[in-house]
Amino acid sequence: MTAVSVSVIVPARDAAKTLAETLEALAAQDLDQPYEVIVVDDASVDGTAELAASAPGPVTLLRHERALGPGPARNTGAARARSGALAFTDADCRPRPDWLRNGLEALDDADLVQGAVRPDPAVEPRPFDRSVWVGAEVGLYETANLFVRRDVFERLGGFED
Repeated sequence: MTAVSVSVIVPARDAAKTLAETLEALAAQDLDQPYEVIVVDDASVDGTAELAASAPGPVTLLRHERALGPGPARNTGAARARSGALAFTDADCRPRPDWLRNGLEALDDADLVQGAVRPDPAVEPRPFDRSVWVGAEVGLYETANLFVRRDVFERLGGFED
């Protein structure tokens, strides 16, 4: 089995409308090392699992039989991960091609790295769209762009249910 430099974990529930673009973006990473993508289908009732199963790139599909939520889905992916570096993104994100490379470089000097998550500028915001702004250390981390060392993740006990 090939060693991987980073394990990308994507929790997904009923994400058939957005997951394909996420997986295409992950397949297009410019990282010059092997990596894996783990999609955890959290009991979707649409075509989420089928999309993940047929995705390009190094994708593994895990499935929850009943919905447990995004935290437990992330923990399921982390438990299966083969790398000492964990990267988390969401099923409606499109990481830039340099995302993994930059995240791993930042993780060289830190235990946990949170990056910016920006809305697609080509999409007009709708009345019920919202954004979370984290401007200072408050213990709130945007898990759509998060890198953490596996030993730190395990020591902290993973994500809460």
